[in-house]
Amino acid sequence: MKSPQLYALILAVLTAAGTAFAQQRVLSSLVRPDAPIYASLRASAPEESTITIRTEKSGTLAMALSAVLPGAGQVYAERYYTIPIIWGAGGFFVSQWITANKRYKDYRDRYSASVLQDSVSRTGDKILKDIRDGYHDIRDEYAIYIALTYILNIVDAYVGASLYGFDVSDDLGSAAIRFRVPIR
Repeated sequence: MKSPQLYALILAVLTAAGTAFAQQRVLSSLVRPDAPIYASLRASAPEESTITIRTEKSGTLAMALSAVLPGAGQVYAERYYTIPIIWGAGGFFVSQWITANKRYKDYRDRYSASVLQDSVSRTGDKILKDIRDGYHDIRDEYAIYIALTYILNIVDAYVGASLYGFDVSDDLGSAAIRFRVPIR
Protein backbone atom coordinates (compact mmCIF):
# COMPACT_ATOMS: atom_id res chain seq x y z
CA MET A 1 0.00 0.00 0.00
CA LYS A 2 2.93 2.34 -0.60
CA SER A 3 1.19 4.22 -3.37
CA PRO A 4 1.80 7.92 -4.03
CA GLN A 5 -1.92 8.42 -4.65
CA LEU A 6 -2.75 7.08 -1.21
CA TYR A 7 -0.27 9.41 0.45
CA ALA A 8 -1.56 12.36 -1.56
CA LEU A 9 -5.16 11.55 -0.63
CA ILE A 10 -4.29 11.18 3.07
CA LEU A 11 -2.44 14.51 2.95
CA ALA A 12 -5.47 16.13 1.31
CA VAL A 13 -7.80 14.76 4.02
CA LEU A 14 -5.55 16.00 6.82
CA THR A 15 -5.16 19.41 5.18
CA ALA A 16 -8.90 19.78 4.64
CA ALA A 17 -9.66 18.73 8.21
CA GLY A 18 -7.09 21.14 9.62
CA THR A 19 -8.40 23.96 7.44
CA ALA A 20 -11.98 23.26 8.48
CA PHE A 21 -11.06 23.31 12.16
CA ALA A 22 -9.02 26.50 11.85
CA GLN A 23 -11.69 28.29 9.84
CA GLN A 24 -14.40 27.28 12.30
CA ARG A 25 -12.29 28.63 15.20
CA VAL A 26 -11.76 31.95 13.41
CA LEU A 27 -15.42 32.22 12.48
CA SER A 28 -16.61 31.40 16.00
CA SER A 29 -14.25 33.96 17.52
CA LEU A 30 -15.31 36.72 15.13
CA VAL A 31 -19.07 36.20 15.09
CA ARG A 32 -21.56 35.30 17.79
CA PRO A 33 -22.73 31.74 17.06
CA ASP A 34 -26.24 32.41 18.41
CA ALA A 35 -26.93 35.20 15.91
CA PRO A 36 -29.33 34.12 13.13
CA ILE A 37 -27.87 36.56 10.60
CA TYR A 38 -24.27 37.58 10.11
CA ALA A 39 -23.58 41.18 9.16
CA SER A 40 -20.25 42.45 7.97
CA LEU A 41 -19.07 46.03 7.58
CA ARG A 42 -16.90 47.08 4.68
CA ALA A 43 -15.39 50.54 4.81
CA SER A 44 -15.07 52.04 1.33
CA ALA A 45 -14.41 55.56 2.54
CA PRO A 46 -13.92 57.05 6.01
CA GLU A 47 -17.39 58.62 6.06
CA GLU A 48 -19.50 55.89 4.41
CA SER A 49 -19.87 52.17 5.02
CA THR A 50 -21.71 49.36 3.28
CA ILE A 51 -23.48 46.55 5.11
CA THR A 52 -23.71 43.14 3.46
CA ILE A 53 -26.08 40.61 5.03
CA ARG A 54 -26.03 36.88 4.23
CA THR A 55 -28.07 34.34 6.11
CA GLU A 56 -26.29 31.61 8.03
CA LYS A 57 -26.10 28.00 6.77
CA SER A 58 -25.99 25.08 9.19
CA GLY A 59 -22.82 23.01 9.00
CA THR A 60 -24.54 20.07 10.70
CA LEU A 61 -27.35 20.00 8.15
CA ALA A 62 -24.84 20.22 5.29
CA MET A 63 -22.89 17.29 6.76
CA ALA A 64 -26.06 15.22 7.15
CA LEU A 65 -27.16 15.95 3.58
CA SER A 66 -23.76 15.00 2.20
CA ALA A 67 -23.70 11.83 4.28
CA VAL A 68 -27.03 10.72 2.82
CA LEU A 69 -26.31 11.81 -0.77
CA PRO A 70 -22.81 12.95 -1.69
CA GLY A 71 -23.01 16.46 -3.14
CA ALA A 72 -26.33 17.37 -1.48
CA GLY A 73 -24.55 19.35 1.24
CA GLN A 74 -22.69 21.28 -1.43
CA VAL A 75 -26.00 22.18 -3.09
CA TYR A 76 -27.29 23.39 0.28
CA ALA A 77 -24.13 25.46 0.81
CA GLU A 78 -24.30 26.73 -2.80
CA ARG A 79 -20.86 25.31 -3.69
CA TYR A 80 -21.94 23.87 -7.02
CA TYR A 81 -18.46 23.71 -8.54
CA THR A 82 -17.33 20.97 -6.12
CA ILE A 83 -20.12 18.53 -7.02
CA PRO A 84 -18.56 17.31 -10.32
CA ILE A 85 -15.22 16.85 -8.55
CA ILE A 86 -16.82 14.70 -5.83
CA TRP A 87 -18.89 12.63 -8.24
CA GLY A 88 -16.03 12.31 -10.73
CA ALA A 89 -13.53 11.12 -8.13
CA GLY A 90 -16.09 8.81 -6.54
CA GLY A 91 -17.13 7.34 -9.89
CA PHE A 92 -13.54 6.77 -10.93
CA PHE A 93 -12.62 5.03 -7.69
CA VAL A 94 -15.75 2.86 -7.76
CA SER A 95 -15.10 1.80 -11.37
CA GLN A 96 -11.49 0.93 -10.53
CA TRP A 97 -12.64 -1.05 -7.49
CA ILE A 98 -15.13 -3.00 -9.62
CA THR A 99 -12.45 -3.77 -12.22
CA ALA A 100 -9.94 -4.90 -9.58
CA ASN A 101 -12.60 -7.02 -7.88
CA LYS A 102 -13.49 -8.78 -11.15
CA ARG A 103 -9.83 -9.51 -11.84
CA TYR A 104 -9.29 -10.70 -8.27
CA LYS A 105 -12.20 -13.15 -8.55
CA ASP A 106 -10.95 -14.37 -11.93
CA TYR A 107 -7.44 -15.10 -10.64
CA ARG A 108 -8.84 -16.53 -7.41
CA ASP A 109 -10.82 -19.06 -9.44
CA ARG A 110 -7.81 -19.80 -11.67
CA TYR A 111 -5.59 -20.36 -8.64
CA SER A 112 -8.20 -22.63 -6.99
CA ALA A 113 -8.37 -24.70 -10.18
CA SER A 114 -4.56 -24.97 -10.26
CA VAL A 115 -4.56 -26.20 -6.65
CA LEU A 116 -7.08 -28.91 -7.56
CA GLN A 117 -5.04 -29.93 -10.62
CA ASP A 118 -1.83 -30.25 -8.58
CA SER A 119 -2.41 -33.69 -7.07
CA VAL A 120 1.07 -34.04 -5.60
CA SER A 121 1.81 -30.98 -3.44
CA ARG A 122 -1.57 -29.13 -3.56
CA THR A 123 0.20 -25.75 -3.73
CA GLY A 124 -1.02 -24.58 -7.11
CA ASP A 125 0.57 -22.09 -9.48
CA LYS A 126 2.61 -19.51 -7.53
CA ILE A 127 2.33 -16.92 -10.32
CA LEU A 128 -1.48 -17.08 -10.24
CA LYS A 129 -1.39 -16.72 -6.46
CA ASP A 130 0.85 -13.63 -6.67
CA ILE A 131 -1.40 -12.02 -9.31
CA ARG A 132 -4.49 -12.82 -7.20
CA ASP A 133 -2.90 -11.23 -4.13
CA GLY A 134 -1.88 -8.17 -6.16
CA TYR A 135 -5.43 -7.55 -7.34
CA HIS A 136 -6.67 -8.11 -3.78
CA ASP A 137 -4.35 -5.34 -2.56
CA ILE A 138 -5.38 -3.00 -5.39
CA ARG A 139 -9.05 -3.62 -4.64
CA ASP A 140 -8.53 -2.80 -0.97
CA GLU A 141 -6.58 0.34 -1.86
CA TYR A 142 -9.46 1.64 -3.98
CA ALA A 143 -11.88 0.89 -1.14
CA ILE A 144 -9.79 3.21 1.04
CA TYR A 145 -9.88 5.89 -1.69
CA ILE A 146 -13.68 5.59 -1.87
CA ALA A 147 -13.98 6.01 1.90
CA LEU A 148 -11.65 9.03 1.92
CA THR A 149 -13.58 10.65 -0.94
CA TYR A 150 -16.80 10.16 1.02
CA ILE A 151 -15.27 11.70 4.16
CA LEU A 152 -13.82 14.64 2.18
CA ASN A 153 -17.27 15.22 0.67
CA ILE A 154 -18.74 15.59 4.16
CA VAL A 155 -15.89 17.84 5.36
CA ASP A 156 -16.24 20.04 2.26
CA ALA A 157 -19.97 20.44 2.86
CA TYR A 158 -19.34 21.44 6.48
CA VAL A 159 -16.67 23.99 5.55
CA GLY A 160 -18.82 25.44 2.77
CA ALA A 161 -21.84 25.84 5.02
CA SER A 162 -19.83 27.20 7.94
CA LEU A 163 -18.14 29.84 5.80
CA TYR A 164 -21.28 30.77 3.85
CA GLY A 165 -21.73 34.04 5.74
CA PHE A 166 -18.05 34.95 5.53
CA ASP A 167 -17.40 38.27 3.74
CA VAL A 168 -15.24 37.71 0.65
CA SER A 169 -15.65 41.10 -1.02
CA ASP A 170 -12.85 42.78 -2.94
CA ASP A 171 -13.06 45.90 -0.79
CA LEU A 172 -10.75 45.22 2.13
CA GLY A 173 -10.66 48.81 3.32
CA SER A 174 -7.42 50.52 4.13
CA ALA A 175 -4.61 49.37 6.30
CA ALA A 176 -1.43 50.98 7.54
CA ILE A 177 1.65 49.33 8.90
CA ARG A 178 3.57 51.28 11.48
CA PHE A 179 6.91 50.42 13.00
CA ARG A 180 8.31 51.81 16.23
CA VAL A 181 12.06 51.77 16.35
CA PRO A 182 13.38 52.71 19.78
CA ILE A 183 16.31 55.10 19.52
CA ARG A 184 18.57 55.45 22.55
